Amino acid sequence: MSVKILATGDLHIGRRSSKIPENFSNPEGLSCVSMWERLVDCALEEKVDLILLSGDIVDQENCFFEAIAPLEKGLKKLASCGIQTYATAGNHDAAVLPRLARLVETGSFHLLGKNGSWESVDCIQDDKPLIQIHGWSFPSRHHKTNPLMQYDLEPHPHVPTIGLLHADLEVPNSNYAPVSLDELQSKDLAIWVLGHQHEPRHEQRAGRAQVLYPGSPQAMDPGETGPHGPWILQLEGKDHVTARPLPLSSVRYDTCKVNAEGCTDTDELISALLHTARDFDDALQTLPVPPRLALLRFIIEGQTALSQQLHTLPELGEVCSRPLCGHDTDVYVEKLLDMTRPVFDLEQLSVKKDPVGIVAGLLLDLEAETPDPETETLIKECINRTQVVHRSRSYSDIRRDPLLGRKDAIELLREQGLRLVTKLREQEATR
Repeated sequence: MSVKILATGDLHIGRRSSKIPENFSNPEGLSCVSMWERLVDCALEEKVDLILLSGDIVDQENCFFEAIAPLEKGLKKLASCGIQTYATAGNHDAAVLPRLARLVETGSFHLLGKNGSWESVDCIQDDKPLIQIHGWSFPSRHHKTNPLMQYDLEPHPHVPTIGLLHADLEVPNSNYAPVSLDELQSKDLAIWVLGHQHEPRHEQRAGRAQVLYPGSPQAMDPGETGPHGPWILQLEGKDHVTARPLPLSSVRYDTCKVNAEGCTDTDELISALLHTARDFDDALQTLPVPPRLALLRFIIEGQTALSQQLHTLPELGEVCSRPLCGHDTDVYVEKLLDMTRPVFDLEQLSVKKDPVGIVAGLLLDLEAETPDPETETLIKECINRTQVVHRSRSYSDIRRDPLLGRKDAIELLREQGLRLVTKLREQEATR
């Protein structure tokens, strides 16, 4: 018997996509509540047999009242078409989802694995088991123990069995239910549907259980790049499972590279930027449902006389404050990263035994695949110091961006290093 399932998780009802431009004409539909409504409509259009939700459906306990009405409305709409919904709680909704499950009056919403105990349930259709689900829910916000250590359930002998779990894959010391890929794939299940990690990921290995992170269906910040949305699972027995993504997120975050090689004035640079944006927009329009908003992080590359001046060019600032282009999607600049090279030759400058040569050598080493130990120490120190500032209580009310990572630290050091070389050379010229 064929079974069709809509699988998703990490809805985070109570949140909305970040970095939305102030002049974006219609911000309605960019919230996670709106994504839940689209998921319900999608399930009906796809005529699925059931829905799986792998935790963090609600963002926080204080989102209870924001979540209960749309959840109940959507679940009733699904139930009226015979679609049951099965869920597990994640670290964000460990406390609030059990409360919602008790109050939602549909009879079609099933929360599995309450209090951190594994639970098995058979999904019945026409008085016959359709599939079996093994589920485990977070008992509290943090759970440092691998939940598979208590897993002792047997799969159904006649129908496919699916694992439903909110867990942190391949992060051994995680505070959020650490599990390993090998452990999951060693179980005699058709597929595991996981929550927690927001980047979509599908692991397949012949003869072993598949593992799927549907990812966050609504992209919520610039770290969640690429297409996002729910997944459709099609099961033809335990050994034949297909999974396909449905990119329904109304916001798309992504990164584009702009070649500024040889650009001598602002008009040439803006032309290159717009050309890149239009190419990206054309690709978006080939999707079944293009996003309403695309926020792009442009990496400006190449050797140009405009290097280290991009953020001071008023014409470029004006272009970045409005839509670059748009058919069904409005395309905006989320951030500009100046990775251009100045017209001076770093290789030639690095030969010098003066401050300019030292900084030039450091800049070249930052571009290396394996930097020298001293440069590596500098990168780590940069990360540590910026994280201290990021975690400061003084900035807690305005904190929005994620912690600085390695790539961010290298970009920051490179930007400051190029500015330093430029200033040092200017000082040399005036002596």
